[in-house]
Amino acid sequence: MTAATTNFLRTRLLPTISLAAALLFANLSHANQDPPPPVERSTPEARLLRATEAAGLPPIPSNRADVSEYYQLDFLPDGYPGRRTDEGTVPHPIYGSYLIAEYLSAYRRSGSKEMLDAACRMADVALSRMDRVGEMTVFTYRPEWKLDSTTQPYVSGLTQSHYLHQLAELHDITGIARYSEAAQSIFKSLTTSVESGGVLAKTSRGVVIEESPHSPRDIVLNGWLTAIRNIRRYEARTGSKAAQDLVNANLKTLSRLLPLYDVPALANTRYRIRGFAYVRLRFESTDGVILQDASLDIPGESTHPVRPDYLDRWHSGFMRGVEPIADGLQVIAPQVQLNLVLSLLSAPEPNRLSMRISALSAGRCRPGRYRF
Repeated sequence: MTAATTNFLRTRLLPTISLAAALLFANLSHANQDPPPPVERSTPEARLLRATEAAGLPPIPSNRADVSEYYQLDFLPDGYPGRRTDEGTVPHPIYGSYLIAEYLSAYRRSGSKEMLDAACRMADVALSRMDRVGEMTVFTYRPEWKLDSTTQPYVSGLTQSHYLHQLAELHDITGIARYSEAAQSIFKSLTTSVESGGVLAKTSRGVVIEESPHSPRDIVLNGWLTAIRNIRRYEARTGSKAAQDLVNANLKTLSRLLPLYDVPALANTRYRIRGFAYVRLRFESTDGVILQDASLDIPGESTHPVRPDYLDRWHSGFMRGVEPIADGLQVIAPQVQLNLVLSLLSAPEPNRLSMRISALSAGRCRPGRYRF
């Protein structure tokens, strides 16, 4: 064996052989030991149980864990439920009503005083977070909570209706007067117009309970039906003639609007009364073409300006083919594309897009479909 070969074995192979032997020894030494215990994975059920225990509340049935996970349920220091976000937990006005419903359901099944006490505690903490506005009690949605895309505080008819019938039921069970009084002042918000701080919206087809404000006005079918049902429960429990009148007025409007939600081609129904659509304008010539004062009219309802830019699908605006100038929008392409938020409330009258068009030379503008 040459000296070069000896040096190669010493510097290259021996350290490798030593490392392999060390690894083999380590594996053999662990082979006779018990395997490490499995790492306990956190499940939605475990997270829900920990959250309710930390809030000092009885456990919610485990079959609600996936729903709680979807809603990112967590609790604030006073025990009120909220949504878990990257910035921390924020209160969610409707979550308190969900928890009251869960504990009342458990109480009805078991007769457990613990569950009834939990329902009362949740009702009390929810009421402590509500605002008194004149004769109304309302749970206000705040834009800083970032629960939706709205930028102004608002009151939800769906949320109000949930608390309405739950507080009436708590009063029936416990006899505690504050729950009946709170229900009556919450009911006041359901008969007060949106413009006056309530949730009753007046449309060309009749009155509706508004779930949340939108422009143009939206009517979410399942939320509206749920609100009507909740008011009907309150009326059945209290015998309120005003509640009966409110239910009947909404049912009258519903009978007029319900066919507009039908989608026979899909054997299904629409979720809401409004929707967005892409529209394209085609210009034979763009020579000095300027667009001004674009607006969308929903006959019998409202007129809305069309933004000079595209914000998102729920705001009418120009998407491409124009650029802003001092006195309007300069057309810079043969095809101008817009996003329009349309409403079926005017049916069978169509929504109407209008604008002023000026040009340096004669030409034609015609609408076309935007395919995507």
